Amino acid sequence: MKTVNINKAQTIGPSGEIESVNIVIDNPVPEHRRDLSFEEMGFFFDKEANFLADALFKTLPQGTMDRLLIALMKRKLSLYIGPTNS
Repeated sequence: MKTVNINKAQTIGPSGEIESVNIVIDNPVPEHRRDLSFEEMGFFFDKEANFLADALFKTLPQGTMDRLLIALMKRKLSLYIGPTNS
């Protein structure tokens, strides 16, 4: 398993310690999930994405979070020439 160590945010003032997070990405989408409807699969991926987003937003420094969002959007840039809603 590949391990990636990232610095966490620091508190400003007496707000307490920021809890460390260990994110493990190691299981494929379960076989029984693959038969879900398009809408149900969307809910499944939304739930997973929200867990990950919550963990990152609560622990990363703002500068890292901002640059991560930019890096993700750069990787998602599309050259698809069809309509967006298809």
